[in-house]
Amino acid sequence: MVNLESVFRRKKILPPCTSWSVGRTDGYSGQKSNDRKTNLGSEAPPPARSDLRCCPPKVTTQFSPQRAVRITFQIFTMGKSATIGYAASALSEQDESERLSADLALFLSDPNLQSALADGSLDLSSYSSTINSELATLERECIALHRRAAPDIRVLREEMDACDSILAGLHEMLLGFQADLSGLSGDIRQLQDQSRSLAVQVDNRRDAEEGLRLFLERIVVPPNLAHVICRGEVDEIFLECVKDLEEKFAYVQMTENNLNDPDCSDPGLISSSGIPPASTVAGKEMVGHISKLRLQAVDRTRAYFLKVMKQLRRPKTHVRMIQSHALLKYEYLVDFLLVASPR
Repeated sequence: MVNLESVFRRKKILPPCTSWSVGRTDGYSGQKSNDRKTNLGSEAPPPARSDLRCCPPKVTTQFSPQRAVRITFQIFTMGKSATIGYAASALSEQDESERLSADLALFLSDPNLQSALADGSLDLSSYSSTINSELATLERECIALHRRAAPDIRVLREEMDACDSILAGLHEMLLGFQADLSGLSGDIRQLQDQSRSLAVQVDNRRDAEEGLRLFLERIVVPPNLAHVICRGEVDEIFLECVKDLEEKFAYVQMTENNLNDPDCSDPGLISSSGIPPASTVAGKEMVGHISKLRLQAVDRTRAYFLKVMKQLRRPKTHVRMIQSHALLKYEYLVDFLLVASPR
C-alpha cells in the first residue's frame, strides 16, 4: 500500500505538524457494491475560510470487499469540521496506488494550486463557479461561431454531395467501360483465334492449290497444243508441243514402282501425294485423250519424214541443205517415232 502521508507531505499538501491516521474496514460505508467505476469527489468540500485556523486533518482510508478504496480528509477548524471524500474502484491495490500517485502528481503540478492548498486560501465554490462561467462563455462562443459558419458548412455540404454524385456517376461509367473492355478483350481473343485458324486454312489451301496446279499442268492438254498437233505445220512450235505431250504421257503412265524409285530420271514427275496419276479420276480420264493425241503426233511426224525422203530422191536436190534444215533440226521427232511407234 502506498504511503499517502509521505505523498501529501512531499507534495506540500500537509504541513509538517500534521498527523493523520489510516483505518481499514471490512465494508465500504457499511454496504457492499458491485460497481467498479471511479467516483471521485462524491462529497464536495465546504468552502475554505482564510480567517479560520487549520488544525491537523484526519485522513481515513477504507477498503470495500470489491477492492474499492475511499480516502476521507477531515479538517478541524475552530471546533468545526469539513470532510472531503474520494472513492475509487480498482483491480488491485498496487494499480490503484500507482494511479492515485499519478493523478495526485498531475493535479499538484500547478504551483498556484500547490500554494493555495498549502495555505488554505483556495475557495473551491468560487473556483467551480468561475470554471462553469468560463465553460458557458466558451459554449456560447462556439455556438455563435457555428451559426456564423453554418451557411458555409451547408454550401460545403452541398458541394460535397454534388462531388459524391459526380464521382458515383464516374464510378458507374468506369465500371461500364471495364465491362465493355472485358467484352472487347473476349472479342479480340476470339478474333485472334479465328485469325490463326484462317491463317492455317489459307496455308493449307495454298499448298493444295500449288499441288493441284502442278498436277493439272502435267495432266491437262491445252487447246492450243491439241490444235498444233492435229492441224499445225511441222515446225519448231510443233516440236515443242510434241515434247510437252511426251512429258504428259510419261506422267500419266507412272506407276507406284516409279514413285518409289529413287533413281527416277525426272524427280519433278513424282506425285506429291504418293498416288500414281493413273489411279486418279482425272488421270484415268486424260490417259485416253493423251494416247489418241500422241498417235496423231506420230502419224503427222511419219508423214513429214516421208515427205522429206521424197524430196531427197528428186534429181538436182540440195541434199546437205535438206539434211540440216529438215532432218537434223527435228532430231527429237526421230527419237519420238522410235519410242512411240517402233514399227
